[in-house]
Amino acid sequence: MPQTRRFSKQHVRDRLRPFFSVRGNRQLVFSLSCAAGSLCVVMFAAAWWNARSARLHAERHAMELASLDEQRQQLTVDVAVRAEETAALRTRLVTQESADEFRNQVIGLIRETGCRLRNVTPGDHEVRRWMEDDDLATDGILVDDFEDEPVPTPYSLVTQSLNVQVSGDFEHIRRLVDAVQQLQRAAHTRSLVVQTDGESGLTLDWDLLFYDLETTTVAYDW
Repeated sequence: MPQTRRFSKQHVRDRLRPFFSVRGNRQLVFSLSCAAGSLCVVMFAAAWWNARSARLHAERHAMELASLDEQRQQLTVDVAVRAEETAALRTRLVTQESADEFRNQVIGLIRETGCRLRNVTPGDHEVRRWMEDDDLATDGILVDDFEDEPVPTPYSLVTQSLNVQVSGDFEHIRRLVDAVQQLQRAAHTRSLVVQTDGESGLTLDWDLLFYDLETTTVAYDW
């Protein structure tokens, strides 16, 4: 079997001594050592810089995520509040389906307050487009904005009138007006006329407008 040659340190020194005795070889080894050391330093610095950049990016990303999560939680609260407000406002609207219910409520209040019913007549409903920054009192005309065209919303305003004619003394009529207003419905007084009546004391001719918002299928048809 072949024998494995073992080299002692002295043997290695003896073999390398002639190599390093040449100045050019020593310079070559020195240059290679410097180049290898520089390469190691550069690689270490690059790895450290990449790790540092990744850590800073992760920290910045974590801060952004925390901020977004905080905004999400706040938006969730805001949406819940707006949903409650919208639901409360929705209960005040008088839809076409609940118009008869509103009319019956008014008739019931007429009897409860001691007034004498003469006539309660619902009118035809009207529909117009609801604009941004709209107001019930403008009838669709934004008088405060002369430069820009009004921007339609995806809703239509449905308006219907209810003419109430009753008779009674002043206290009964006052109680009726207060009771109707306490219904907290989306209604507006278009006209209210009180006249004296020799037989009944006073007569009330009250024109009410009540409102509803409906979703419109055509976004800008107005």
